[in-house]
Amino acid sequence: MNEGTSSAGETSELMLSHLLTHEARTLLNAIGGFAELLVAGACGGLCGEAHAVAAEIARAARDLEVVLDAAAAILEPAPGQQRPASRVTSGPANPVP
Repeated sequence: MNEGTSSAGETSELMLSHLLTHEARTLLNAIGGFAELLVAGACGGLCGEAHAVAAEIARAARDLEVVLDAAAAILEPAPGQQRPASRVTSGPANPVP
């Protein structure tokens, strides 16, 4: 395998690991939950188009959670193997000064 392929694989694994973090899932749950509250009318009624947009956001958040769960299952080590140490640090990649 050449160095470029290895680097691309490591980058993909790093991206997936970052997406599967608690912080990323917390944000996804907050966005999806707020959209569901809007759809349910918890903050007052929404006009037709706003209601449709909020419903689409809630649906997309649920769909993304399913995708992340599937990715986590793929990345799970086989029985008897250890998961490699994560190289992902918490916090934003480019903090705002």
